[in-house]
Amino acid sequence: MNNEFLVVDASVALAWLVPQDESANADHLLTNAGLLCAPELILIEVAHALLKHVRRKLMSIDEARRRSDALTLLLDDIQSDAALVSPALELAQRFETSMYDGMYLALAEKLDCELVTADRRLVNATSRAARVRWIMTVGGRSDEN
Repeated sequence: MNNEFLVVDASVALAWLVPQDESANADHLLTNAGLLCAPELILIEVAHALLKHVRRKLMSIDEARRRSDALTLLLDDIQSDAALVSPALELAQRFETSMYDGMYLALAEKLDCELVTADRRLVNATSRAARVRWIMTVGGRSDEN
């Protein structure tokens, strides 16, 4: 497995941008991981989550825009979605995940690297895939229980 790259999903990116339980572990990746990669889809998923915060009056639209823009600075590589769709479809079917999760899985497979997520359901669904790791086992603190 390639240790130069690490794919992160929207749940990890959101932990960088909005303080939450996983934030310390997500922040650890920023300074202690290889090249952080994601499919373009991450931009839409994170913007959608930030919009929910705006609608709940937890942040202003300007703050959401600033945080959304910051994501492109935190990631080392954002890959085009187009080439990932077909393999993502197969992976989503195999692991019974959403197509969104399939996109991150497809990129991790393409780069032959790990996918780190704060989504426990994705970790559970892909327990047969050694390349998926739960964020709470990365740096910072570990909440395996």
